[in-house]
Amino acid sequence: MGPPSLLKAIMGPLPSPEVAVGPLPSPEVTMGLQLLPEVSVSPLPLPEASMGPSSLPEVSVGPSSLPEATAVATPLSGASTGATPPSGASMGATPHSEVAEGPPSLPGAVEGPLLSLEVIEGPLLLPEVIMDPSSSSGSPRVIVHRWGFPLASHLRHLVASQVGSFILLVSSLARHLAPLVLGLSYGAIQRPDYDDTPNPEFLNPFWMASIPDDRWLSEVTMPGTHNTMAFYGGVYSECQTWSLASQLRAGVRFLDIRVRHVNGNLTIHHGVSYQWAHFGHVLEGVADFLHEYPTETVLMRLKEEFSETNNIYDAVVDFIHRYAHWDLLWDSRLMPTMGEARGKLIIMQNFQGPDLGMSYNSMDIADDWKVPTLSHVEDKWQSVYKHLEAAPTGNKYQIFLTFTSGAGVLAHPRAVAQHVNPLLYDYLMAKMTDLNQRFGIICMDFPAAPLIQMIIDFQPKEERQAFNPKVLH
Repeated sequence: MGPPSLLKAIMGPLPSPEVAVGPLPSPEVTMGLQLLPEVSVSPLPLPEASMGPSSLPEVSVGPSSLPEATAVATPLSGASTGATPPSGASMGATPHSEVAEGPPSLPGAVEGPLLSLEVIEGPLLLPEVIMDPSSSSGSPRVIVHRWGFPLASHLRHLVASQVGSFILLVSSLARHLAPLVLGLSYGAIQRPDYDDTPNPEFLNPFWMASIPDDRWLSEVTMPGTHNTMAFYGGVYSECQTWSLASQLRAGVRFLDIRVRHVNGNLTIHHGVSYQWAHFGHVLEGVADFLHEYPTETVLMRLKEEFSETNNIYDAVVDFIHRYAHWDLLWDSRLMPTMGEARGKLIIMQNFQGPDLGMSYNSMDIADDWKVPTLSHVEDKWQSVYKHLEAAPTGNKYQIFLTFTSGAGVLAHPRAVAQHVNPLLYDYLMAKMTDLNQRFGIICMDFPAAPLIQMIIDFQPKEERQAFNPKVLH
């Protein structure tokens, strides 16, 4: 009796239908088998089968450097084959087949519908491709069994064919352990003080329309965003989730823009993280907003980041001509009134070169951004608190700028904002009994629409004595 006839005699009729999975050489899946004699195959041409000393065939397929995989046949109903091996039979004591070099085929790589796999109990789980003795074409199929590969071989196949799964496992562990170390909260959150969802809870696109034209810009309290365009790069780089257009329509009027300068190109960066945008996109977004809402003004801090050319002036001018227009700018170091600033982009120049707007360093700035761990949040808040307390009685002809943002090795921007933003919200809530005061610009990570509105509500109401504007250095 030849090998196919012998295998058929051992196997008998299949107790359940087979499911073909794709055309050759895709494996097929056999469901419902209890135990099955296995013969390994290789994509190389099969050599002639040589009968082993036992009654079952043994087929050697190519050179094998792997440990041998053992398949034990037990009687199926209607088949007579000899004694049934006891459970837990040791490897090598029964007829076996050698396995060709290379990782076994994985069920996840099989084309077409994969309904189920036959699982035979044992200590390990690895898929094997075996010959289908009932198919004249020699179609392979996948049998998943839990024996036949020693541990060393299992680990080698794991490294060779499941590296992607291992990386996903490590990423998953890091994702779940990070909150314990960093205070990270994944998933979108929308609170009155903190919002990392894609869209603001509500909009307030033309709130400056109610500010008198003769009000000096330095007397206006306004919300801003730190690293306005930092949307990508992971938890240590991301500072905002709202688009530039959404931020402006939510009421943000101060933008913090960082550009990398390479051969005249100005790409948006937060440190090493490229933000998939360039300075032209920012100019277009601001120009479109001011065209739609001419009662507003936008202040933009502009600085070089992740390059050290110290020579971005010409590139900035070129981008303004290409993506906006010169009349859009307030191109003076003089403090404008609200009436003069309407419809204008005011560049707060944080780079060398001729004047393009007001000097960034002319402002009274509190930017203690280093927060090594979350245990240092209180120190950060004290810096914010002191500057906010000084703003109402400070120089009315100087803009106050307070950054509530911060980060460190064990405290990323999201975690810091989740702790500082509530403190800011409570602080302003306690001040709501007197809205007739200015706090200047409050620049935040992940602000929420209610917090932005609260900041906007603080505007001096009484008339201010006129003064002769001066050049601010």
